[in-house]
This record gives sequence, C-alpha cells and structure tokens, in this order.
Amino acid sequence: AVEGFRVGRRLEELGYTPHASARALATSRVGSVVLAVLDEEPEHFSEPFFSQVVVGINTVLAAAELDLTLMLASTRESRARLERLLRSHGADGVMIMAPRGEEPLVAVADRSAMPIVFGGRPMHGGGERYIDVDNRGGARAATEHLLSTGRERIAALRGPYDLEAADARHRGFTEALAVAGLRADRVEGAAWVGGGRDHDEGDVVVQAPDQLGCANRAVRFAGHRAPFEV
Repeated sequence: AVEGFRVGRRLEELGYTPHASARALATSRVGSVVLAVLDEEPEHFSEPFFSQVVVGINTVLAAAELDLTLMLASTRESRARLERLLRSHGADGVMIMAPRGEEPLVAVADRSAMPIVFGGRPMHGGGERYIDVDNRGGARAATEHLLSTGRERIAALRGPYDLEAADARHRGFTEALAVAGLRADRVEGAAWVGGGRDHDEGDVVVQAPDQLGCANRAVRFAGHRAPFEV
C-alpha cells in the first residue's frame, strides 16, 4: 500500500495522464455516455427544461469520470448513426430523449445489450427503462383542485398526440372530469373542454407539455390575440 502511494505521488509529480484508448481496453469502458435527442423541433432546445436535463446528466457523469456526448438524431443520416451505435456498443450507455409514437429506434434499443434509459416513457416498448414524472396523476390532481374551487368549465390543451406525456395528462384530466360527473368534449383540434356547455368561453386551462404552443392557445381560449393583446 505504501509503495502504491509512492508511485501515485510520483505520477502526479510527473504530470502523468493515462492513455484513454489503453484505459478503455483494460477496463472495457469507452469513457463516454451519449445523450440522443430525437425531437425534430429545434426551438425546444431553448426551453429551460432541456438545459437543466443536460446540466444534471453532465454533473453525475463528471463525478464518474465519464464524458457526455450529445447526438441530435432528427435526420435520416443522424438516426442511422444512432442505430449503428445502439447495435455496436460504441458507448458506455445511451440516454434517449423525446421518443414519439411508433419510434423504430425504441425497438432497436430494446434489443441492444448496451445500458439504455429513456427520458420520458415511450408510447410503445422501452420496458421499465425510462425516467418520467406522473403525468397522469399530476393532470388528475390539477383538475381535481380546479373542480374543488367550483370550476366546471375547464379546458385542457392536450399537446402532441404521439407523445406519451401528453396522452397521459389527457387521461388524468378526463378521469377527474368523469368522477365529477362532467364530460370532456373535443373542440378545435387539441383543446378539450369539460362541463358539457357551450364552448365559447371557459374558466381555467390545464396546460400540456408544449409550453409556448399551449400558452398561445390559452390566450386565444380567453378571447385575446397573441402577441397583439398579450
């Protein structure tokens, strides 16, 4: 133990740094984890949620002496590279963000021997390898709270139909309305109104994941124009 300590001190004095490729061969570790984003909407990267996710992941990986590699897999070429990565074990692990609908890469990930976790529950596949919040329970609790204040005309801005978070929140919303004896009527595409009356105006709005789009629809729902009046 003493001799090992002396060797370590001497290496520090000499400024020795282990060769990354040699370390990878000796430890069977590549030294990096890939964060793959499947979302095709570039404006989503300006949202605080995404930057907080990246910072949190990088903090944990840095403590484990692993590098974070960001892969934007929204084009055919980049998705092909990600598929090759999943099949080749070219990283120590992969985190896949924003899987939507019948995403074929989810099936590829399910067959991969590489450690994989999904950021957000996929609509199909993925098993239990995902991290997500209780979207269904959260939407149900929010709707129940609004109902407890005497509100009966509640609009839910559903969000994308191929996103599990939006679908789960819609289920929680309609479940709370059903328990209260109210119905959910589909109006104007993605908006759902509970209460069973005319759809000209509403009391409150329950928002879905798409922050900016939901905000614009909420403004219109209230009878205003964006960006002219709000």
